[in-house]
Amino acid sequence: MLFKAGNVEEALSRAEKYYNCHRNYLRLYTIRPPGSMLWGIIKWRGVYRIEVSRRKRKEVVEGDKAIDGTVEIKDGVVRVKNPVGGGKYPSLVVNDQNIEVYINGQRAVGSCVVTEKDWIQIIPREIPPVARVEVKITPDKMQAILKIERIPGRKYFLRDVKASNSIVVSGDYEEIPPPDITVEQCIQG
Repeated sequence: MLFKAGNVEEALSRAEKYYNCHRNYLRLYTIRPPGSMLWGIIKWRGVYRIEVSRRKRKEVVEGDKAIDGTVEIKDGVVRVKNPVGGGKYPSLVVNDQNIEVYINGQRAVGSCVVTEKDWIQIIPREIPPVARVEVKITPDKMQAILKIERIPGRKYFLRDVKASNSIVVSGDYEEIPPPDITVEQCIQG
């Protein structure tokens, strides 16, 4: 796995969190060292390849055999964990017409397998509230009939789903109240 970091220590600490193991079990290879130019005004991060050493990898495979990957939705963010030791990859089931899901820039429909590297974007739909005023005058011009139509809007959001190998993307909504009608709008209508 490649990590971009300002120095070796930062790269190792990121790898420790990613692989969930101590740095003694990690092997680090420098692909491109960090650097700077113009007296430190312009800096670039180094690229490091960090892998779990064979000793730790054997312990993981022997101890865990196959662990399925998981996917969860928390606070509107999709979090994915890849499988370990030949487990099944996690999947999203998209069947809510009010929530659009894009995986790596392509719209997802139905069941889709996802990985940690996938870029998952979720766009909930929003329907604005409507307030209409209609005035009808009778042919004898003795009566005016005022018709006011107020339809509330809906703002959809993503429901939280606990970590599982396969989850259904579903949303809920909160109502947006329509704006109040003023006397001026009734007179102009």
